[in-house]
Amino acid sequence: MDGNRDNKLSHRCFPQPQNKSIRVWRYLDLAEFVWLLDKRKLFLSRLDSLNYPHEGSATQKDALIYKRLFEVFDRDLAEEYSQAISQCRQDSRTATYVSCWHMNNAESHAMWRLYCGAEQGVAIQTTYEKLANSITEPDVYIGLVRYIDYDEDWFSQGDFVPNVGDSLIYAVMHKWDVFAYESEIRIVKTLYDPSQEVVEPEQPPGITLDWNLEEVIEHIYIHPYAPLFYFDVVKAIVRKFTPSLEPRIQWSKIKREPLY
Repeated sequence: MDGNRDNKLSHRCFPQPQNKSIRVWRYLDLAEFVWLLDKRKLFLSRLDSLNYPHEGSATQKDALIYKRLFEVFDRDLAEEYSQAISQCRQDSRTATYVSCWHMNNAESHAMWRLYCGAEQGVAIQTTYEKLANSITEPDVYIGLVRYIDYDEDWFSQGDFVPNVGDSLIYAVMHKWDVFAYESEIRIVKTLYDPSQEVVEPEQPPGITLDWNLEEVIEHIYIHPYAPLFYFDVVKAIVRKFTPSLEPRIQWSKIKREPLY
């Protein structure tokens, strides 16, 4: 994949939102937040470490497209080729890294519960444009996750994708439609090269990207159900590592007192 920034935002595997100013969120527990402030880096998790076994898998129709193509070229070796592509998908899972964000102009109560638990954690908020502009390292891409029916749909809307590398990335940028509530943005870097005959040794569980916190983060929201002292704790942590971000801290809007 081409690392040029303009190509990054026009790559067919990474669809872009129409509204670049839409808000995006990363919900973090306190330890993850402290690590971010201290290291000033984004952490990308290895795909196979995510709590979803279908990450990087194929749809029924995508697998069938490849199998039929192989049968046209060499029926006797079609099954062997199909197994080779399957192995590529599995190998790619262990050498592809992602950072997952939630796209929504409003906070999400479900995301608070899912990623921060009952009463602790923070959410950092920026815009898609600022997040995309902050990704400057070569061969790191950003785009929208697409949600489809893996029994009925295919990644490329029925067009064959001859580039195996693109086919593997399509698998990274799609999920079952039952997860559509996540409205996910993904930052992706892959270390996997399907043209190499020898598979590299197991890759690290995560990689990092340098990240300018002050330029990207617009607001830091405190968990709506956190105890009152928690606000002071987060302020003290931010003051220690990045004091310029302290004015951007606020309670989640969900915490507002109801009006009757």
